[in-house]
Parts: sequence; structure tokens; C-alpha cells
Amino acid sequence: MSSFRHRCYSLLLLAMVFFVMPVSAASVSNSVITPSHDSTPVLVVGTKITETSLSYADIESLPFLDTGFIKHFDGPEGEFSGVWLNDLLRKYGLFNADRLRLIAHDGYEIFLSKKQREEKSYFVVTRLNGRFLSMHELGPLMIIVPEDGGETVRGDVSHSHWIWALRQIKEQ
Repeated sequence: MSSFRHRCYSLLLLAMVFFVMPVSAASVSNSVITPSHDSTPVLVVGTKITETSLSYADIESLPFLDTGFIKHFDGPEGEFSGVWLNDLLRKYGLFNADRLRLIAHDGYEIFLSKKQREEKSYFVVTRLNGRFLSMHELGPLMIIVPEDGGETVRGDVSHSHWIWALRQIKEQ
């Protein structure tokens, strides 16, 4: 094999390894933070029949978790704390909903199907680096997918179902 061809194969192999190398997802573990006792409403959840206002205390009464370091594609970075969306949905009667509408304070909205919630684990963030999220940090609540996050903003996955400044989750 010619030296030129050998170098080309070597470069091709290197490029393949670089582009298909697995990207590590952020880890999730039990939180070391004491769950909140703040009863101020921060989120409304609703079935087709009822609506309930939830506080940080309500949300953080579920299994409370911390992620490893995540760099959010719109700025905030660090360790996010919160609960699995499916745990929250189960507790408030929305787990079996075929479709959910998530609405932000600015009117932005996304939809999540039951199938999407089965394929990925969505995380309701209440805190960043131990502090409640400010509006500047895209709070008071956000939804992320820890497996799609990590120390760098991943370009190989869609972040279209991450939403910040979350105010309402409704069954559709």
C-alpha cells in the first residue's frame, strides 16, 4: 500500500472514531440538598378535568435528584437538581396522558407524547448549583433531558423538548 493511501486510511479511521465516539451523558443521583419547604405556587398541572397549583415543596417531595455537570445550550451550566417528570406526572394523574402541553411564562410551548416520555427521561429542574433558578437562569423551572446533556453542548441530539421558564403542564 502506498504511503499516501496509508495516510488517507489513517485519517479516515481517525475521523470515524472522532465522529462516532460516544458522548457521555450527565449522571443522575440522589440529591444531597434538603428539599424545599416553600409553599409558593410555581407550576400548574392539569388533567382534562382538574388543575392543581404546585410549589417547590410539592415538587421536591418526590425523589429529589442531582445531575452531574450539564452545559445548557442557552447558557446556564452546572449541577441541576429536581425530579423526574414521569414521577411528577404519576403523582398528579397525568402519567397516562397521550399528549402533554408544556407552557412557559413567555407563552412558548412544546408538546410531549407518551411515546416521547417512554423513549427519554425528562427532568424537572428546580435548582442550579443548589440555588433556585432565577428568571435570568431560565427559571423558575425547566425541563431537560440529562442523557442529552453533558460538559459540552451536544450537537448530535435535538434539544427541542427542553423548555425553560415553565409555568404549566396540561393534558391535551
